[in-house]
Amino acid sequence: WQLYYSGSTFGSRDSVIGLATNATLDPNSPDYGWVDEGEVLRTRNSDDYNAIDPNFVLDAGGQPWLVFGSFWSGIKLVQLDPATRKPAAGAEILSIASRRGSPDNTEAIEGGFLIRHGDFYYLFASFDACCRGAASTYNVRVGRAAEITGPYVDRDGVPMLQGGGTQITGAYDRWAGPGHNGIFSENGVDWLVYHAYNVK
Repeated sequence: WQLYYSGSTFGSRDSVIGLATNATLDPNSPDYGWVDEGEVLRTRNSDDYNAIDPNFVLDAGGQPWLVFGSFWSGIKLVQLDPATRKPAAGAEILSIASRRGSPDNTEAIEGGFLIRHGDFYYLFASFDACCRGAASTYNVRVGRAAEITGPYVDRDGVPMLQGGGTQITGAYDRWAGPGHNGIFSENGVDWLVYHAYNVK
């Protein structure tokens, strides 16, 4: 079992993604125990991207990748070494979604989550403002690509690197700011998991 985690301070690019592993999730097993495998990625305030919000994904060939990033230049993708589950030697950090320079002139994109479904890869990301209670405007957008490295485009053909993304959640009923999603797949059914504020 593996758990990617991140550490940072709000609004900072002084951030780190780490990896912890465990042989079993049974706390009664003698083999149970989380082992911190250390740093996976690190960014400083001088970088134009942010090492938080990690999402592990396998491509069609079983090659592991890590999606990450928040604000600034957007969502990134890096190929991992199958043995260490850390960036492969010489792996390039690829940009796969950004709102920088988009018509709405905001950099508010984060929480990338990537899945393969059928012949395509689907990239989910959260747009706009999180963590403001009833005033939160968070929402989830998605684009798809034939290759894991992109390019990801929305339903209208707008590239996610140019601010594109088809909206699939937004404020509804008593819920404000639904976002920062994950996808859980079981027995052929895909579940969308996210958080939101109850405003009533």
